[in-house]
This record gives sequence, structure tokens and C-alpha cells, in this order.
Amino acid sequence: MKPTDDLHVHPQILLAAQVVAHLYEHITVPEILSRNRNLPLPEARCFLVWLLRECTPLSYPEIARNLHRSHSTIHSLDARFQGLIQADRKLRNTALWVKKFLQEQCDVRTAAQRFPVDVFEKTG
Repeated sequence: MKPTDDLHVHPQILLAAQVVAHLYEHITVPEILSRNRNLPLPEARCFLVWLLRECTPLSYPEIARNLHRSHSTIHSLDARFQGLIQADRKLRNTALWVKKFLQEQCDVRTAAQRFPVDVFEKTG
């Protein structure tokens, strides 16, 4: 059984979480989706929410339901990440590259149907 088999989240959220987990070493999708607040999970979650708002038609309430949080928490995470990318050029460049990659290559709106769940799974 894969670690993501027991997660019941929207396929677009799962795919975006896999992308974000791939960018942060030693972070897994279940950790990003958990309530754990140990660093760097909060930043990874902010990145996930920002990516979902930029690349999918999902609303704050839809994202919140899937992540088991309130829509105001999701809104705060999005705003926090926007502040982070304003202040950190390297993070901004990474975020924009990932956004462009997903929009051009994977179209997050349909990629979950085309790719297996572990398309971005880390190896060994």
C-alpha cells in the first residue's frame, strides 16, 4: 500500500501536494496534508495552497474541505505565501517555474486523470 492510498482528497490537490513534496526534501504528501506544524511544513502548505489557487479552479472553501481546515485558514496560507514570494526572489522564481510547468506540461485540471498517483514520488 502506498502512503497516499488512505488519503481522501481531490485528485488535483493530491497531484499538487506531490509536486510540493518533491520540492521539499524529507517531506511526504501525508505530512503536508497533516496538522503537523513543524518546519518546513507550514511553508510547504502555503506553497500548496498558492499553487492550487493559481493552477486550478478550486475555491478556498473547496480546498479547505479537502485539507480539513477553515476557508479563512486557507486564505491566510495563500496570503502568507504571496508575502513570502514577494520577499524571497529564489522562492518566487521556484514558485513561478512550478506554476508554469504545471500549466504547460501537466495541466493540473486534467493531469490527475492522465498520471498515476505516484508520478512525483521520491525515490530512495
